[in-house]
Amino acid sequence: MAAAGLRASAATAAPTGEMKVRRGHVLVPDGTRILLLGGYQIPLPVEEETWAFDKDGWHRLQVPGPPARVLASAAYDPANKNVWLFGGLNPMSMTNYGDLWRWDGSRWNQMAVGSPGARDHHAATFDRERGRMVVYGGGTAGGKLMLNDVLEWDGRAWTTLPKNEPGQRAHHAMVYDPIRKVTLLFGGFAPPDNRYRGDTWLWDGKTWSKATEDGPCARARCRMAWDEKREVVVLYGGDRTRREGERGFQILSDTWIWDGSKWHEVQAQGSGEPKNSGERQGPAERQGPGERMMHAMAWDRSTESVLLYGGRFQENTKDDAWRWNGSKWESQ
Repeated sequence: MAAAGLRASAATAAPTGEMKVRRGHVLVPDGTRILLLGGYQIPLPVEEETWAFDKDGWHRLQVPGPPARVLASAAYDPANKNVWLFGGLNPMSMTNYGDLWRWDGSRWNQMAVGSPGARDHHAATFDRERGRMVVYGGGTAGGKLMLNDVLEWDGRAWTTLPKNEPGQRAHHAMVYDPIRKVTLLFGGFAPPDNRYRGDTWLWDGKTWSKATEDGPCARARCRMAWDEKREVVVLYGGDRTRREGERGFQILSDTWIWDGSKWHEVQAQGSGEPKNSGERQGPAERQGPGERMMHAMAWDRSTESVLLYGGRFQENTKDDAWRWNGSKWESQ
């Protein structure tokens, strides 16, 4: 049973700038457009703003939403045309959410079901073959306690599968591969010392298998999307440990493709990827989305391209959008 719905009125056209710069947000299709949720800069709004991108550009949907949050997860169920929004963090109070919300195309409904536990820094995708949202890991209290469970939501109830093989981790990326019918998990942080991970795991609904540790360098806060046209996974950016003796972390600007069996780095026209994974580029080489982490990516069916929005760029947070057409990044 769902709580009372929160319905949208007609979309209101607005310049992209009104969306504000953001990181730690999500992009998710809803069947006819792409929704942008969360990731606000302080001051945080009270309610979630629901933004949509379609053939006419960006629009804010005039609809009451869930409490505003960052570092949540969202997944689209194409069979039932629902978007599921789960968890996240209130950066003002540093408390996290364990609530589940459904977007039916016109309004939000909070699901009146028991919570599997509050969390943020997790990742989620939708398993089309089995008809359920798959959530992995994340943390509590802003990621301080990392989790290693699989949560699955089948539209009626949660199932929790504890102590899974990828282990405790947060700020990883996940995507569903409908051709091979598996969920792919890559990267993130792991205890005991928040080490960056560079391993790739596959979940078939019953067991985890480690696919490889070759490919992108170990990193966190990267993002992935499924490219429907070319039937591959696209990974962009993130951050990694600096070289020995250097302080802090390095933000990345590389593009990788997973073809179902291995990773390939793409030296794409106009995207400015480094010749060596994770190497810093000179000013003249910085093109395309550039060094970026905590951005968001989703497949845009209307343009047959992967849409990327926002994220942290060097020391700044951005409100720009880019498209990956299979060979290069183009500014939206």
